[in-house]
Amino acid sequence: MSQDIFNVTIFGLNLEINRVAFQIGDFKIYWYGVLIMLGVVLAFIYAFVNAKRFGIDSNRMLDVVIVSLPVALICARLYFCIFFGNITEFFNIRSGGLAIYGGIIGAFIAGLIMCKIRKVDVLSMFDLASLGFLIGQAIGRWGNFFNQEAFGSEITWSTWFGMSSENTGGALVHPCFLYESLWCILGFIVLHILSKHRRFKGEIFLSYAAWYGFGRFFIEGLRTDSLMLGSIRISQLVAALSFVAAIALLVVLFIKSKKGTLPKFLIPTASDPTDEADGDEGADVESEVSTDAQGAEAEDISAQPEAADKISAEDIADMEDAASTADDLSATEYSEILDEIRDENIVSDGGTADKTDNEDRK
Repeated sequence: MSQDIFNVTIFGLNLEINRVAFQIGDFKIYWYGVLIMLGVVLAFIYAFVNAKRFGIDSNRMLDVVIVSLPVALICARLYFCIFFGNITEFFNIRSGGLAIYGGIIGAFIAGLIMCKIRKVDVLSMFDLASLGFLIGQAIGRWGNFFNQEAFGSEITWSTWFGMSSENTGGALVHPCFLYESLWCILGFIVLHILSKHRRFKGEIFLSYAAWYGFGRFFIEGLRTDSLMLGSIRISQLVAALSFVAAIALLVVLFIKSKKGTLPKFLIPTASDPTDEADGDEGADVESEVSTDAQGAEAEDISAQPEAADKISAEDIADMEDAASTADDLSATEYSEILDEIRDENIVSDGGTADKTDNEDRK
């Protein structure tokens, strides 16, 4: 049996898992990479759809993501190699090894720089990116399942709860990948709802740091493959510090928000749905006014030909007869006939004058 295939038992279900999603010649594409990219794509779609709600221009956001994504992957790999103790294996990406905290740190540093360059509001971008990270992490963690890695310690209190495979030595262990995936899904739902009522910029980012840090602290404590610095689990330490710092800042900012003393740069600028509705109503009113004005102009234009309508059909016939006989008349006689017709039908802006008045003026 190939090393890419595992016989897995999880919560009493027996499965045969293949790490390879598909193969092109001798080149193998693993589920780990496929799921990470799927998470990235779904996170970007969510961010693109919700960018306007956070007051972010989607085109500028795209520029930030294009730079931040590769930096995040590089930092995730670098973080893993540094604490795994084998930096020379950095370019041996086929052997695997990415650390989520390295990716998060790299993404936010690159994002900060790019936001400054592209003039994107940093805290609003971080708020939106945090929700995207939860989507990516929830899906990406299933890559650990296909690789049969990132699992926890042995479970001795149950005969069915947990996961076992060749990589666990046949023992039932904690499926830490599943715990973290479910924690991220729940966090995404909670923070997505919270994002619709955020009181200040950075609220979702800090809430993400607190939520993920809290869950990761306990999940990391179960794992048997943690990156270590001496006797300290690096990810567990980072999780604890993230949780404490985020909670402290959230408390301070919530108090300031309640007192109305938040700095102006922390106040969300995205338009409220109610304001948008009012704007639409105002547009309707302007449209009605514009329509009325156009109608009035149309009436003015239609009123102008009324004077011409007052010329009798008989007068028009006389003019046509004069034109038809023009060739038989001298220029002087033709001019005299036209003068007589004009004298009888003087047209002004207000209409045709009375014939009696014309004769009196003569």
